[in-house]
Amino acid sequence: MNVPTEQLAKLRARAERLLDLFLSLRGKVAVLHPLAFDGDLSRRVGSGPRAQAFLILRNALLEACVQNLVKVTIDTDVRVPSIANIMSSLASGSIRSSLEAAYCVPPIPVRVGSNEPMPREIEDRLLARETASLRRQFADAWTDLSERWQRIEADGRLGAFKTWRDKVIAHSELQHKAGTYAPLDLAELGLKWGDLEALVTEIEQLVSGVGIVVRGAAFAWQDLDAQLLKASTEFWSLIGARTV
Repeated sequence: MNVPTEQLAKLRARAERLLDLFLSLRGKVAVLHPLAFDGDLSRRVGSGPRAQAFLILRNALLEACVQNLVKVTIDTDVRVPSIANIMSSLASGSIRSSLEAAYCVPPIPVRVGSNEPMPREIEDRLLARETASLRRQFADAWTDLSERWQRIEADGRLGAFKTWRDKVIAHSELQHKAGTYAPLDLAELGLKWGDLEALVTEIEQLVSGVGIVVRGAAFAWQDLDAQLLKASTEFWSLIGARTV
């Protein structure tokens, strides 16, 4: 079954937008890191007259990270280019077949040292070999992506962050307990500071997999790591933070 070109174009655009959203999340996490883990910074600006501003900044960044984390992963609003929505589209075998066909277009063999045309039989054999290799790469990428998604979708930490997003950040919901009304106690979620960065690291592999399967494109994550570390380090070093 042929998939309309417009449908594939929209899916690729959503995958590209997912990457943009995730890069924004990575940037926020990089700037937040010292506020959560740099003890010297906390002692320097987390007490005294600057403590209130410190907490405002840390909480604002943290809540922005939580919102983005849920948005890029398990938000099922049809308008959101989340991994959940993209994986729902990829559940269609016809869509995956169309993406595979686009991924498995081999380059034309390069002839070196001769102006004579390559015999058609040899050229066909080379193209068939390259196509088979690309099909294996696509199949491996899809298997890895789907298995990673199954694990992360069932991760209790991600569900806890969604509860935080829905009940505290988005709606400021009150709960009735012991004869009074109060916001959700975040301690009940069982989350730790390190859970955010741990999940972001795992989600990076999902975003990478989506890029390969949907767009046939990889991303230079190591370059991004270096850029964000430099940006965070140079900013927070103004007040003496280590950032790492």
